[in-house]
Amino acid sequence: MPIGRRVSTFYMWPPTEENLTAFDQASESGQELHTLSAQLSHGIKQTVTSEHALLLPSGTIHAVCTFTDGFIVTKGYLDRASVMPLSALIGNSPNYLARLSPDGREALLHRYIVSATFAPAAAAQAWERAAPGMYILVRELSRRGVQKTWRAIQEYKESESAEVMKKIEDLLRELRPDEIPRSAVARDDGRRRAR
Repeated sequence: MPIGRRVSTFYMWPPTEENLTAFDQASESGQELHTLSAQLSHGIKQTVTSEHALLLPSGTIHAVCTFTDGFIVTKGYLDRASVMPLSALIGNSPNYLARLSPDGREALLHRYIVSATFAPAAAAQAWERAAPGMYILVRELSRRGVQKTWRAIQEYKESESAEVMKKIEDLLRELRPDEIPRSAVARDDGRRRAR
């Protein structure tokens, strides 16, 4: 939301598979969004001033052009609708994922885990979309990211999202077996057998 006399124009495209694939290919080649826009579909343009607020759904591909000075305040959020576009982004954007910093990868994976808890059925349904990129995302995590992700999975393991948490957990074990706390693995295996 702009503050002051700011005037900005937002250019936005939905996170469709086609748009995300084009975006990812442009990311690999270093192509700028303004030259990529002709390849994206269903875009809209909206000019806002300090009198407006604009809500961008999760995953919206966007660019902002500012024409006058001022400040802009943004707030990220997750809701029930977030898991589908995040799944599409993760599954269709390997070049984008590879360019993220370790902190960026950790943040994206954590957002995915939290969004899966808001819509467990959608997360399970969208897993096939996310799986190819999820491998890249998990493989590239730093040691700190593995521990943070492990704690998040354990926190949500007993929720309705257990199916998705288990899939991420299995990827972590496959790719980083030496970094998963052994005590947590043994305790978890014991609980499963007891059921």
